[in-house]
Amino acid sequence: MAVTMRQPVGRRWSEAAGGATPGGRWGHWWWPATAATRVFLSVIHLDKKKKKKKKKKKKKKKKKKKKKKKKKKKKKLLGE
Repeated sequence: MAVTMRQPVGRRWSEAAGGATPGGRWGHWWWPATAATRVFLSVIHLDKKKKKKKKKKKKKKKKKKKKKKKKKKKKKLLGE
């Protein structure tokens, strides 16, 4: 069994080699397919897969309450 350079999505390795097209879909790998090489290749694939980014929740800003200004009462002078 020849290991293909890239693993088709959703298929197992055994199915991937020598698929619909001769020499596998993307051509044959150039070293014998041992368990170790398959593990090595699968590790490469894992690294290349895009990691899903977690969406950060936006914090709602609290509206600041406006303070009402107190009107100063004018003091009446005794002489008036």
